Amino acid sequence: MGGKASRYDIDRVGIREIINNRIEDLGISKYALVHNGGTDVALSTLFRYLNGDADSYGRTIEQVFRSLGLRVVPDADVPDWIKK
Repeated sequence: MGGKASRYDIDRVGIREIINNRIEDLGISKYALVHNGGTDVALSTLFRYLNGDADSYGRTIEQVFRSLGLRVVPDADVPDWIKK
């Protein structure tokens, strides 16, 4: 389980896909994430969100990211729109 860290381009890959890819990369199930990952996310909520059938709240996404060892890292010191 586990391995080399992946980088995702948020302009090409959405948050759902990042989470689904990480689950697959780690070789775990969504069930294992919910029941063993230290979240209080309901399995049905996670399934609906990851299948694109529902939106989710920031708190849920934060818990899932934390459980999967994902983090958000800026790719630039200052975004272009602020520099102008």
